[in-house]
Amino acid sequence: MQIGVFFAGISRDGSGGYLGFGPGYGGVGSVQRPSASVEFFSSMNPITDKGVRAVANFKGATYFAGQFLRAGLDSVYHIASYNGIERQALGGGADGVINALSVLGDLLIVGGGFTRVFPPLPTQGDVERSGIIYSGGLAAWDGDTWAAVGDTRLEGIVSASIVNGSQLIIGGKFHDPERQNNLASFDGTRWSSFCNIDDSTACGVTGGEVAALAVDGSDLYVGGSFTSAGGVDAHRIARYDGYRWYMLGNFNGKVNALSVANGNLFAGGEFTLHNGVPRNYVARFRSGKWYDLGEGVGGAISTLAAMSNCVFVGGSFNKVGGRSDIAEVPYLNAARWCFDPATDTSAWEPVDWVSKDAGTCYAIVEA
Repeated sequence: MQIGVFFAGISRDGSGGYLGFGPGYGGVGSVQRPSASVEFFSSMNPITDKGVRAVANFKGATYFAGQFLRAGLDSVYHIASYNGIERQALGGGADGVINALSVLGDLLIVGGGFTRVFPPLPTQGDVERSGIIYSGGLAAWDGDTWAAVGDTRLEGIVSASIVNGSQLIIGGKFHDPERQNNLASFDGTRWSSFCNIDDSTACGVTGGEVAALAVDGSDLYVGGSFTSAGGVDAHRIARYDGYRWYMLGNFNGKVNALSVANGNLFAGGEFTLHNGVPRNYVARFRSGKWYDLGEGVGGAISTLAAMSNCVFVGGSFNKVGGRSDIAEVPYLNAARWCFDPATDTSAWEPVDWVSKDAGTCYAIVEA
């Protein structure tokens, strides 16, 4: 089955952001040449004046967010949408970078390093703008207006978010009585921290921040730069089962991205070792053991998207599996690794960009 995939990032010279779309494929050998070309929205390249860091599908439109202030000629302030015809601003946007987008029911949840979100500018005269929401680094958009998430604004930075059923989970750099040590969940009414049932004071992560989240059933996987989770020694990755925290070994660098598919947990980031074993920026965890993905990639990974027996990776690299290209298609900051459990074979393939101006890939999202 063919799957659509969004790719987002910044141009190689840093002059603009991009948002591309291409097909994904079901398994090893299911495509004759490396990954199919990514089609840029032709009228939107570059789509923004700075990098795109997050993408989400919401109410029939594609929403994109990041560091940018403009999309084309329009001022959009870190977030905008595209409905297939035109780009649209979300009111007056936000006053800082946006790192994460998630859909919770009828709301688009927006997280980042901002402190306020704004209604549209007045259209007549010097009318003072009203309706500014002092949200901290988390806000909600319903398709027409901005709102806070819960009763207490978040004083800090949201780097990652994920929705598990009716539960919103956020991670980043923040701390308050409701959201302790860089990790918290919201059930639509109240906030909760992720504490060790054996020690109610051992909550969230310490020694660093949260950068990545993934959910597999009742298990929450957390990645980042931290060294402890719920009082347990956990170097940059940990698991929470709803009651207790567990270590998953020791990565020697930050974990930027996590994704789960078919019982596999994929981790990507800035590491080269796990428990002293070479893992070049990406690794796979299954049934209690860690595995490499061939020779890995040649530089830091910023994002992962696991689908069936494949995982797309994006970041800053020009070599994968020790190679710089396949069939003259270069590895340029995005690639796909697939595993065939029936034959126990695996393969890396590059993403064949239409434009060679694609720089760091910050987000890969199933369309």
